[in-house]
Amino acid sequence: QSQSQSQSQSQSQSQNKTSNYRLNKAVIIAKHAPRYPYQELQRGQEGWVTMSVVVDPQGQVRDPIVVNSSGGRGFETAALAAVKKFKYQPATLNGEAIESADNRVKISFAIERHRPTATRKFHKLYRSARSSLNAGKLEKAAKTLAKMRDEYANNQYELAHLAVLESNYYHQTKAHGKRLQSLKRVVTYYKNQLSKEAYIGALTELYKAQAALNRIRGLLATATLIESYTAEQPDLQSLLKHRDQVLEVLAQHPYIDTPAEINSDRPWQHGLYYKTFGFTVSSGKLHKIELRCDKKIRRFAITKDQQSWQIPASWGDCDLFTWGTQGTKFNLVEKRQDEPKD
Repeated sequence: QSQSQSQSQSQSQSQNKTSNYRLNKAVIIAKHAPRYPYQELQRGQEGWVTMSVVVDPQGQVRDPIVVNSSGGRGFETAALAAVKKFKYQPATLNGEAIESADNRVKISFAIERHRPTATRKFHKLYRSARSSLNAGKLEKAAKTLAKMRDEYANNQYELAHLAVLESNYYHQTKAHGKRLQSLKRVVTYYKNQLSKEAYIGALTELYKAQAALNRIRGLLATATLIESYTAEQPDLQSLLKHRDQVLEVLAQHPYIDTPAEINSDRPWQHGLYYKTFGFTVSSGKLHKIELRCDKKIRRFAITKDQQSWQIPASWGDCDLFTWGTQGTKFNLVEKRQDEPKD
């Protein structure tokens, strides 16, 4: 017996008000149950997929993009197919339906008979992988981790602990982008599957990874989560002091230089902190970008290796999605300056 559950992080009907307009966010009014992928169901594997979706003025879903997932293209394919059939009450601006891009949807694939524990085989492989990582035997660790993901990481508890191990592996192999994604997966989706100590450890590592990669918006959000644990772990105050130092530096030198690489067929994702940004490509080629903001969505072709854009402040917070050939290395430079008017 299996069930597929969907959740939306955009169901709030809260209104954002300014002196000039009233904006109501899009709200799901009809969901479509995804097909549980056959191979994953036969194996008894659970999973989840979170997507960014555009909702047009008719309430139809357009251009879903996978933001994160438990892994497995079967789940991602099924979730993408299902979310395209969702129906929304569209966002409205002053009572008029508009296109909106600040919509996140999570679709979960769960098997009711699963207990939130690890099998003996998974536990044995987990200890083996952890031992290999501690000893610096990375090739052996990689093989064990692959075996765990391909054959034995089935329920949410096992997926959570596998993600922690993978983040350690990516740290040792200097795969910084993949490590960041693994840690975000742990912190955002697996809190209930970990001990408090393990979760706080993942939070700490996520903050450090975001700091190393200049992911300022994410760093500030992670610091806010860390604040709730400082009473029981006072040493976490050092991270909050670091956050304050980062903000002081930005006040004096309002530039953020973020190294990046396209390492899969998916777009590179980034939450912009400033409204002016540009790219410098060191190798490979970038093709296009898409800005999904609180109140606007825009798409641009990238026609040269150095190109920049300035976003009106009224668009709100923006997530940047960037496409390019796999292996492309570039730097995203954000800059604070006077915001343009609409």
